[in-house]
Amino acid sequence: MTPEQQRALAIARARRRRAEAGGQQRPASQGEPNVVSDVAASGLTGIARGAADLAGLPGTIANAIDAGGEWVQRQLGLPTRSEAMAGYGIEATGNPLSGSVFRSGLSALTGGATDYQPQTTAGEYSRTIGEFLPGGAAFGGGSLLNLGRYALAPAVASETAGQASEDTALEPYARVVGALLGGFAGSRIGGAKAPAPPSAAEIKRSAGYGDDMTNMLRQARTTEQTYQNIVKDLWDDVRQAGTSYEVQQNFGRTLANEMKLVQQEGASLHSLERLRRALRSAGGGTLDTPNQAIANRLIEKLDDAVDNLSAANVAASPQGGAPVLDVLKEARQIYRTGKKAEIIERAIRNGMDAKSGVENGLRGEFTKILKNEKLMRGFTKAEQDAIRLAAKGDFSSLAMRWLGTFGVPVDQGRAFLGSVMGGGSGAAIGSALGGPVGAAVGGVALPAIGTAAKIGASRAAQNQAAIAESLIKAGPQGQQAFSAAQGARQVAGREAVIRALLQSQSAARVPSAREYAQ
Repeated sequence: MTPEQQRALAIARARRRRAEAGGQQRPASQGEPNVVSDVAASGLTGIARGAADLAGLPGTIANAIDAGGEWVQRQLGLPTRSEAMAGYGIEATGNPLSGSVFRSGLSALTGGATDYQPQTTAGEYSRTIGEFLPGGAAFGGGSLLNLGRYALAPAVASETAGQASEDTALEPYARVVGALLGGFAGSRIGGAKAPAPPSAAEIKRSAGYGDDMTNMLRQARTTEQTYQNIVKDLWDDVRQAGTSYEVQQNFGRTLANEMKLVQQEGASLHSLERLRRALRSAGGGTLDTPNQAIANRLIEKLDDAVDNLSAANVAASPQGGAPVLDVLKEARQIYRTGKKAEIIERAIRNGMDAKSGVENGLRGEFTKILKNEKLMRGFTKAEQDAIRLAAKGDFSSLAMRWLGTFGVPVDQGRAFLGSVMGGGSGAAIGSALGGPVGAAVGGVALPAIGTAAKIGASRAAQNQAAIAESLIKAGPQGQQAFSAAQGARQVAGREAVIRALLQSQSAARVPSAREYAQ
């Protein structure tokens, strides 16, 4: 559009808004725009411009990075690339594959049709929605629900914020903030709440160690020689471990008592399962004691022996050996899952109640697990990775944690020193940028931002702890599904970043009437 056309459009828009505000109606004979045709034309224009922005997003990002780098260079008094190019008579025009270049090319191809400017408020909303549609479809999906989440919601919020701040210096910023807030709210539309995982006690009960299991294991007879060989290997392990006389006597009595029972009632899979529980009882309840260490070692050895039994070792079973062995192995695996879940539940419970705050409490409790090598050996590689993430966090959660040091306490924490420092730092920065007014704004803004970051860091810690809990409670069968879900989450994360960039770009470049008039 020529400057004269832009100025005329700005005047027309201002007159129309005054007329709408005063409840005046202009007759169609005086050029009242047709709302239906304006909405249709504006929407098509918006879709075309949004598609150009989507295609040119990499180039637009590159332009933004270059602009930021040159700003830093100017602040440091260093020559910039564009200045160097100008010295050779070359004008730096930016990335040739940016969204602005694609929009200009599209305008040329359509004879200026994609430069159509809305004549009504409904048309302005229609154009903004159209601009958001291509990005929403590309990174959210083409379903009506996803288009509502990732296109309609941020577009309406952005345009509403722009309408409220029109003809002011705040309009571009209001549109960006509106788009981001609308996108965040839209992402919550129709989201199904994940079911709560079962408790550790429920998992252990589901192992099925009841009367039916006991009867089945008793019927799965093994030879007495098989049982004696397993007990002999366990006793040899106790003696070769270099344990004290008291420890040897403790486990020796346990093994001897179990052998006597087998001689009375015969050997079976139930005898081996009862031996396992007896070894656990002989180990006591305190972690890291000599008895507990030996008990864990013997139980692992016994489990390996049972896993290596074949159907021939339990040939007397009415069901045939292999099915009963499979039932026992599955039950043991489920029970081990429940025991590991108990460890995680205790860590989460203690972390949520920590006086230092939820985030610090959760990180600390999972760090304790991470540092306990004996406990960690019981977890799979995927489970260990989830525990490590819950203990240490990732880049984004650590960044929020650092920024949160300038905020006020939001949970059990009682330290207000960070918010005091945040207020002082924010006031100093604001004063340097905007004098007394900037100091007042900065003194409030930085603690507010820090508090929001602290809330985000706390939620990130809770989410990461919940991921570890859900993964461990899912058992071995859940490992593959978790890996697939983790990959999908990473893809979704990248798409969310790109979608936010598109939303910001679409919102920021909508000019105001005042800009047209200039």
